[in-house]
Amino acid sequence: MVYFFRDHRSALRRQVFDLGEGKVFPGSLSYDEVTNQQGAPAPDAEAQAAYANSEIVYRYLESEFGRLSFDALGGPLVSHVRYGGFANAQWCTRPGSTCPAPNVMVYGTGYTRSLDIAAHEVMHGVIASEADLIYVNESGALNESFADFFGTLASRSGGDDDWLIGEDLPGHSASNPVRSLEQPTIGGLSQVCEFFAR
Repeated sequence: MVYFFRDHRSALRRQVFDLGEGKVFPGSLSYDEVTNQQGAPAPDAEAQAAYANSEIVYRYLESEFGRLSFDALGGPLVSHVRYGGFANAQWCTRPGSTCPAPNVMVYGTGYTRSLDIAAHEVMHGVIASEADLIYVNESGALNESFADFFGTLASRSGGDDDWLIGEDLPGHSASNPVRSLEQPTIGGLSQVCEFFAR
């Protein structure tokens, strides 16, 4: 082979909205590769992290599985950051009080800075697209387990060289992560198992 090129645009499309600690969706536009509107001239660090992390996870799915985004159809990766009073992150499967639309991510302040959390949430989108596991009991535990495993692999592809989840979140550290795939007895994994066993 003498010369090779790809004659198509990447399917990577990202949108990031900044709620600025408020709770009114969608928030102000920080980045837009979906409708190509002008985003904020100086996006907040949380918006920047959501934007960058979305690409790392997208590239992992593309390179390892030939998958274009969470739905394999090039679906946009939409993030709403700095949702007020929300000490969590989530993938929205349907609209609700903390979800403006299906197939978007919502992050509380400080939660976009953790690549493994972003990867975990996008993997929930992959799981919902492929299996739509009911989020209770054993199927709920499998949902979390798959998101943990593949989310951790995606974050490792971006340079995160441990098996910890959420060690960068507010109130957590390497010795007190949300979960550890290497040492399941540290972090919150045992509490999650107890929840799903009910």
